[in-house]
Amino acid sequence: MCLSGIQPESMETGTDLSGVVGERLEEVVERVLDKLKEWGAEAAKK
Repeated sequence: MCLSGIQPESMETGTDLSGVVGERLEEVVERVLDKLKEWGAEAAKK
């Protein structure tokens, strides 16, 4: 099991990503894809 995520600046509800989350999202997606490949799963971004 592996947990990946981003700690937000605020827990307020909203419809847009916060600055920190928006800036780090691509990095987290890459880490998840790398982990899946490490486990032998095929995955790719759309």
